[in-house]
Amino acid sequence: MSSKRQKGAELLRKGYSYNQVKQKIKVSKSTLNYWFKQLSQKEQEKIKVFRIKNWKKAYKKHAQRIKGRTLKKEKQTQKKAAQEIKNISKKELFLVGVALYWAEGGKKNRWGLQFSNSDPEMISLIMKFFRKICCVKEEKFYMQLILHENIEEKKAINYWAKITQVPEDQFKKPCYSLSKSSKKIRKKRQLPYGTLQVRIHDKKLTHKIYGYVKGLKSAGLV
Repeated sequence: MSSKRQKGAELLRKGYSYNQVKQKIKVSKSTLNYWFKQLSQKEQEKIKVFRIKNWKKAYKKHAQRIKGRTLKKEKQTQKKAAQEIKNISKKELFLVGVALYWAEGGKKNRWGLQFSNSDPEMISLIMKFFRKICCVKEEKFYMQLILHENIEEKKAINYWAKITQVPEDQFKKPCYSLSKSSKKIRKKRQLPYGTLQVRIHDKKLTHKIYGYVKGLKSAGLV
């Protein structure tokens, strides 16, 4: 076997494509194919498997590079958009708070308010709305956590107490929830601190916010 042919076979064994081998040893594709077919069936199968394996690795690296560039562009777009929002006025906080309650708040209880979410930033924002716009007294807040079995109760309460600035003694005993479909299996990184329900017992404020929501629903654009 010629040295060039040996080199070609070795490159194929390493997973190089016909085009890559052709560029390295300067032979035609038909010649490479002929050399390949002169190898034993067992050797051909080994090369095929190895080439497919290498192709998958190369494709994965290529996909990761594309994903990296895409994520970088997405972050740049988000950063630029975020800079368009500065400090919000009291009027804007009022409208944002009403919209948030419309989206995530309970609307059937005649006696009290309930806002549920697992996003700490959204919870922080609605707490600003309740405190600065609705002037809710601190003792009127009480909290209820909805947890899954993989969540440590004390750690979750401590986490949400810091986020909301509501004392831990105003947190009720957490409820535990587990859907039948999960079969008691849930990844720990999903809802690591559970879902928080912010509750306020204030009938007058309840119907006032319900009214704000109705007003927002029917509001026209200027």
